Amino acid sequence: DREADKSRQISEMRKKHEEAMMSAGDEFERRIVVLKRQHAQSLSEVEGAKAKTLAELQGKHRDELRAVRENASREISETVSKLESGRRDHSQNFARVKAEIKASHDKELAEMKAKHHFDMQALREATSREISEKASELESQRVQFEGTLKSV
Repeated sequence: DREADKSRQISEMRKKHEEAMMSAGDEFERRIVVLKRQHAQSLSEVEGAKAKTLAELQGKHRDELRAVRENASREISETVSKLESGRRDHSQNFARVKAEIKASHDKELAEMKAKHHFDMQALREATSREISEKASELESQRVQFEGTLKSV
């Protein structure tokens, strides 16, 4: 009896062990399915967060590019405006300097003309005096020559 009882206990223990193993296997399989589901959900959440972050970064990048374009456009406009202003100032300065140089040249030319006129007048007067003196001298020589001729 004892042997049979032991054998029956062993048999029951084996059966319980097998059931426990089957139950543990089923639990393990269920746990794997749950973990796979959780993993898939986590991956989906990560992909969603990644897509959201990418969209935010793209939006931020677009905004930054727009701001850079606007700043560049404004800076270009300001530079063009400064260059135009500088060109106008340069043109005005050039016109002023040109007028000053022309006035200075005109003044020098007028002074040179006046000096030339004065020099020419003095030259005419000196030439006229020399001609008169020479004519007077020649007249005197003629008279002397005629006097010499009459005496001969």
